[in-house]
Amino acid sequence: MLTSMYGLWQPLAVNFFFNPMFHKIRKKTLSPVKKNISIPLPQRKLAKKKNKNNGKKIDHNEEWYRTIFETSGTAMIIIEEDTTISLANENAVKLAGFNREEIEGKKKWTDFVVKEDLERMKTYHVLRRAIPESAPKDYEFRLIDKHGNIHDILLKINMIPGTKKSIASLQDITELKRIGRLSRELCL
Repeated sequence: MLTSMYGLWQPLAVNFFFNPMFHKIRKKTLSPVKKNISIPLPQRKLAKKKNKNNGKKIDHNEEWYRTIFETSGTAMIIIEEDTTISLANENAVKLAGFNREEIEGKKKWTDFVVKEDLERMKTYHVLRRAIPESAPKDYEFRLIDKHGNIHDILLKINMIPGTKKSIASLQDITELKRIGRLSRELCL
């Protein structure tokens, strides 16, 4: 943008500064004249205010979080309110024995839980969405994979803020439990 000062055209740069109460615009020109303009905006509108970089920032954040999700050392899934698994990382796919296309958007987490653990986990699922602090964030259950193998799992789960979705990390502790049972038998 160009501006005229004393009959000369000069480039005008606009910087945006944000604080909770005001959207401040400070205009700088090549001349020593500076103008500060404060425009009050409700915080809600400020959060929704769009600029040309907004889409790039969202894409960057999504890529950043997806990288963390995919390279986690444990199986991770995103669970919808209706119990559908909407996203599964590679470790979760391997643990379940299915391919990604067979799980995401098609399978429910309830399809992978042994009957003895299912009702307890359904109760936690409902509680977590109604009163989040009343449901445990970590507990054990038994998972059934595609081939009928049963895995002992340590689950860590929490709600994704602002959504009815939850994110779960599943660690296969089957081998640890087996070693624990063996050591107890040897000690007796």
